[in-house]
Amino acid sequence: MIPSSVFVVSTTQCVLLMLYTQTHKYQDKLIDSLMLQVSSPLLILHGAADKVTDPLVSQFLYQKASSKDKTLKLYEGAYHSILEGEPDTKIFAVFDDIITWLDSRCSAK
Repeated sequence: MIPSSVFVVSTTQCVLLMLYTQTHKYQDKLIDSLMLQVSSPLLILHGAADKVTDPLVSQFLYQKASSKDKTLKLYEGAYHSILEGEPDTKIFAVFDDIITWLDSRCSAK
């Protein structure tokens, strides 16, 4: 499934991607052009068992993003709200991954 809309909000340190999937298809050409603009460090986190948004959408965005510094983390057995409603061990693992990712890019020089 391809997202019906993609909003890319760029900051100096990271990119926030918000996806809204609907029933009609989005044109590949527009997604390609938007994702080619994503050159900031990119972290995509997704529950592999998500029933709301297909994890393939995150894999698609990861593949299309032009950023040279990009990370995709799929959490096996996790659903849509990876920071809520999951076992504490999974939630803490997600937080650890976020903090580790940020720390590795924001070290004091």
